[in-house]
Amino acid sequence: MEPVIDTSFLNSDEQLYISPEGIKTYGAKYDPRNPNKNLLFTTDYDVELPIVMKKSGAGNSLPHCSLTNDLSNVKDPKNLS
Repeated sequence: MEPVIDTSFLNSDEQLYISPEGIKTYGAKYDPRNPNKNLLFTTDYDVELPIVMKKSGAGNSLPHCSLTNDLSNVKDPKNLS
């Protein structure tokens, strides 16, 4: 069954954003018995949850960084030379 994303909880000036990789993961893990799992909440740390963004004005620009990006730039303390 194809995933169906119910966005009725959004205000008219809001939209969801998720990366292409996040959409693939959501589609692969979609469960029609629990359609909000991996969309509004997750128990899987590998799942990217979408973020609510404004369609225009303040709050509509994509974030420039993520925790994953930040963590990948952390140096191993054993190799700081």
